Amino acid sequence: MEAIKKYLVDNFEGGFVLVILVFVSVTVWLVEAKLSFLNFFYLPILLSSYYLGTRSGVLGAFFTFLVIALFASIYPDRFTASLDNFGLAASVLTWGGFLILTAVIVGFTHRELQDKVTEALLSKAEASGNAELLEQTMATIQEFESELDYKVNERTRVLEEKTKSITAHKERVEETLYSTMDPAVVKLMIQGRIRTENRHISVMRSNLKGFTKYSEKHPPDVVITELNKFLGDMETILLNYNAHIDKFMGDGIMSEFGAPIHYKKHTLLAVACAWKMQEKMQNAEHPCELRIGISTGVATTGMIGVKRQSFTAFGDIVNLASRIEGMCEPGRVTVDESTFTECNDIFDFKPVSALPTYTRSGNHALVDEISILIKAVSANVDNVSMRIELAQLLKEANDLEQAHLHLKSAMELEPSNKEVKAAYAEVSVLMEEQRDLTVRERRSIIRLYEVVRFKDPLNRASQLPSHLLENIQEKLDQLVTYPEDFILPVECLDGSVGFSRLTGITAFLIADRMNLVDQEKHDILEAGYLAEIGKTIVPENILNRNGSLSEDDYTHVYMHPREGVRKLRNTGYENEKMLEIIECHHENFDGSGYPAGIQGENIPIGARILAVAESYISLTMNRPYRNPRDGKAALTEISKYVHRGKFDPIVVDTLSEIVSMLDKK
Repeated sequence: MEAIKKYLVDNFEGGFVLVILVFVSVTVWLVEAKLSFLNFFYLPILLSSYYLGTRSGVLGAFFTFLVIALFASIYPDRFTASLDNFGLAASVLTWGGFLILTAVIVGFTHRELQDKVTEALLSKAEASGNAELLEQTMATIQEFESELDYKVNERTRVLEEKTKSITAHKERVEETLYSTMDPAVVKLMIQGRIRTENRHISVMRSNLKGFTKYSEKHPPDVVITELNKFLGDMETILLNYNAHIDKFMGDGIMSEFGAPIHYKKHTLLAVACAWKMQEKMQNAEHPCELRIGISTGVATTGMIGVKRQSFTAFGDIVNLASRIEGMCEPGRVTVDESTFTECNDIFDFKPVSALPTYTRSGNHALVDEISILIKAVSANVDNVSMRIELAQLLKEANDLEQAHLHLKSAMELEPSNKEVKAAYAEVSVLMEEQRDLTVRERRSIIRLYEVVRFKDPLNRASQLPSHLLENIQEKLDQLVTYPEDFILPVECLDGSVGFSRLTGITAFLIADRMNLVDQEKHDILEAGYLAEIGKTIVPENILNRNGSLSEDDYTHVYMHPREGVRKLRNTGYENEKMLEIIECHHENFDGSGYPAGIQGENIPIGARILAVAESYISLTMNRPYRNPRDGKAALTEISKYVHRGKFDPIVVDTLSEIVSMLDKK
């Protein structure tokens, strides 16, 4: 059976042609109108061409044509009686040609369609295979991604835990460092910016008089409590004035100003800080009195120690500060001449004593020995050997001028003494070398000065009419208290002590002349006192820069009004009108100011007044980057800015009326 089936399949084409021939033969033999019936033969030919291909259709059509032609030639009368033999032949040939042509066309078309279908099927199969492959690939990728996500998430989790651990450890380390070291030093250490260098600084030494006796008479817990209270009070003030607390030495404190962070006005910061420390001691009613000595000059600064490191300063001025503190009267602040020179325009001083150069030596035993020997020489002026001994000690203490004077006296007493001659010559040579090598001025006598008080800026307020100041002084004190402790550290940064007070008073005078209500004047006065508190975020090098600022520099400047408001709110100030004046006092009338860029009357009237007042006082005060101008010159400059749209013209006109009174007596 299978063999028969296989034979039929293999010989299907021949069998199909045979079937067609038999069918044609039977049809032709039986059908009378054969010529018309021949058109039906198109159907099997079409089917064979389409399903079996062009070859089978053409063979079928050809053999059909042969059979029909054979019958037509044998039995022409069977096809039609109306045609002669030639017409019959032509008809059969035409029919056969069309039949064969049909087979060719249909077969070719089928083949093309078959090829396309096959191609399409192959493409589909390939696509199906690719799709399957793609699906498998995507499944693999998804599996890989899932695994990768897990690994990444796990790694991220581990890293986050390690980061948290490192951060926590860093915070603990920093907290420990901050508790034992100056925060500024810690930050510079972390940033790798600490270096050893010679720097111009101010050194403060302070000590409690009589604390040793106090500790002997009181229980240890009481002593420690009192000492911690004292150190806590002093530490707060020192840090507020940007001091580096070098070390606590029992009841003594050593601090530097201007290192490790440079402050141009470090001397002013030091003296103002010392004054406030003494004020705190008086107000807090400590059982002992405080002595403070300050010296200014060049010292070597840097980290010392190997395992336990600390930032410190050493040099002549450190020793000098210690000597000054030792000579200072309890409850007072004593400074050297360099400090006096730097702060003479801010503080009143009085000369108190002089300090020999040898006392700058760090060898206290040597200083004591020299002091005893000086007294002995004074009692025995003709003792040459004693003078030689004193000269040797003075040379050791680096006081060559005093050594030279004593040897010169010995030479006058014994001109032929070889020992005296040799010592005199040696000291003379050293003095000449010292003059050639050193850039620091060395004097045999160091003048000392005691800080008496702050100079009242109102006494020097030449930019405002004196009679107006006299008339409102009592009123100002009743309206608001000048927050000196709050604003003074900020003003010391750029040396503008008194600036805020004069600004507030000027703004008040303008508001008063513009007939504003009392509450508005009060808000404006208070805002003037506090407006620049936000300057603490502006780096010191920007505050004191003599030249143009960069875009990054202005970023700090633009932030300070809002920073001031933030600090005031945190401190407990709740007057929103006053805070709004502070936030807007750098807005310009044309909208070009900061921080919000508001303009015109949208700017609070208090802020417009404060802006003009602040500009006027800034122009008339001595600034690090400019000499002061007189009132009229400052007003002329401000008037230029009116034309440029910076200030409210009405406010400037009111200020002009006030300045015009300077000519009146």
